[in-house]
Amino acid sequence: MNRLAIAGHDKIRQNIFWTKTSSVQLTEALNLLNHENSKIVLKAVQTLREIKDIRALEPLRMLLKHPDLEVVNEVILSIGSLGDERVISDLIPFLYSDPLFQTSAIQALKEIRSQSAIAYLEQLLTDSIVGPMVAETIAFIGGIAAYKVLAKHWLKFRGQLDTENYLSLLKYVLEGINSQIPSISGICESFSIYLNDPNDSIRTLAACCILASGPYPEDTKALNIISETYKDYIQLPACLKNRRDLIPKLLNGNEKLISWGFQLSALYPKNISPLNILNALKKYTDESDDINYIAEVLLKIKDPILAPAILDLYCKIPWHKRIILHPVIKTYKKQIRSLLIDYDIDDETRIVISAYIGVSPVCIALEIMDLPLDSRILVLSLLTDCKGIMKCMPWSQWLENSPGFYLNVATEVALKSGIKEIFPVLRKVLPSYPVKRLIKSAGTLKDKESVSILIKHLESESTEIRMLILESLGHIGGKEARQGLKNFIKNCTKNEELRKAIRSLSLCATSEDCSFFREFSSNSDWYFRLICAEVLSRYPSPENFEILVKLSSDPEKIVSQRSSFFLKYLPMGNFLTCKDRNTLDSKYQNIQAIAMHKIESYKYNHQLKEHQDVTGN
Repeated sequence: MNRLAIAGHDKIRQNIFWTKTSSVQLTEALNLLNHENSKIVLKAVQTLREIKDIRALEPLRMLLKHPDLEVVNEVILSIGSLGDERVISDLIPFLYSDPLFQTSAIQALKEIRSQSAIAYLEQLLTDSIVGPMVAETIAFIGGIAAYKVLAKHWLKFRGQLDTENYLSLLKYVLEGINSQIPSISGICESFSIYLNDPNDSIRTLAACCILASGPYPEDTKALNIISETYKDYIQLPACLKNRRDLIPKLLNGNEKLISWGFQLSALYPKNISPLNILNALKKYTDESDDINYIAEVLLKIKDPILAPAILDLYCKIPWHKRIILHPVIKTYKKQIRSLLIDYDIDDETRIVISAYIGVSPVCIALEIMDLPLDSRILVLSLLTDCKGIMKCMPWSQWLENSPGFYLNVATEVALKSGIKEIFPVLRKVLPSYPVKRLIKSAGTLKDKESVSILIKHLESESTEIRMLILESLGHIGGKEARQGLKNFIKNCTKNEELRKAIRSLSLCATSEDCSFFREFSSNSDWYFRLICAEVLSRYPSPENFEILVKLSSDPEKIVSQRSSFFLKYLPMGNFLTCKDRNTLDSKYQNIQAIAMHKIESYKYNHQLKEHQDVTGN
């Protein structure tokens, strides 16, 4: 294929069709940088900008003095996209030249994100045309130096600036600084003016800037503003992440502030008073979503004074959240064991807590078996990770008599407690109850004895069940599973299921399956061709290698890129010497040419060896 499509009378078409790998594109684009036709040079530079290969840096720098201004502009953007600080000295002169070059240089410095560029950019902040763009670039670079420059400009020209836009830039920079924020005279006072602004956005931005700047008398007012604005915001706002001094105030605030207080406490557990935590726990409501952070804080503090509040909290929250507090119950088991004696709770809760405070597994097991069926299932579901207790349970009897009730919880026990003895019993239930969790667990535990049952259920009417079975067969692997997947692929007509099946087969494929995958090298679905390349790359052979060479020129970019990668670096690369991989010799223009040459050589040597084995010569 010609590198360029050139129309009659030497007119260059607008598109250059690159169909090679990125490595080949790089070589060809670099060779075109000195072309006499500036349109071709421009297209080559645009290609290099897309590739973003650092090897193009020096050749591109040489083009900054190219006579074609359009080429120079594209070069500025291209070297900026490489993100290398060494080019900053090359870009600085363009900050003070033609407006087109000026904006491109600013954009390039924005992509490089170097602190050393801030001093040069600062000089353009007062420019009426590029000033806003420069401010945005400085904010994007970030850091203390950027904050000082923007704050200085804000204090001097606040009345002439776009308030909302500039506050958002200051907020962005402040929230990105992880060290102590430098003190700048008058900056917080300038923010506080906008805490009463009628514009909600400006008011919130000002509040965030105040909170991110460090301790200030208006902190309480700022907190109230953001708690109202971020009322549906679960995560800790970035403006608070360094404000450990606010932990007591947050924990004594409203529900939203308490939530943020626990999140901040998890980051700075040494800065917390147990009494503040105690008061905050008393205000906890069922609707709160911060139980994970509470558990994290309680595990880090470990103060006995908190035990009564922990027990109250455990009994207050819904059953599905209680499992999060089980590590906390274990940590405070000595204090909770004493409290539990006179504590008025239901039997289910008492049994679950007892399991985590050191009561004998046999005693717990006997109490569970005395519970009504619904309560028994509930308690078992909360204790699936307690191996000692679960081993005492009569799983065989339960699954034989009432499989519908115990199937899901027994599956969870097998997975979480690792009790392998349960799965043979579950396997007997699988033909009659092909439930999702059980099918998935067969794959997770790689249970080969379940393969025949799973294959039989591939005829299920449920698409979801069939998809789960295909996935599990891929995880289990083995000859029977692979054959079942192949048969399914041959007879399946639904594309989604075909993709799942081919992917599952690829996970457990062996060299015996290569011929099966080679058939998909010309499939109309690019996904099949990609999977084909992945599998064939694992098993070096002339046939597989030839298919990979073909796929390295696939019209679908991801297929060609991955195939070329396999050819160069994975087992298939054993056919190529290091010299061949990197050669720029005209005999081997690209990886495909090298590969084809190696295929023929390999085939010849392979046939010669076979001949010698037969003849003995």
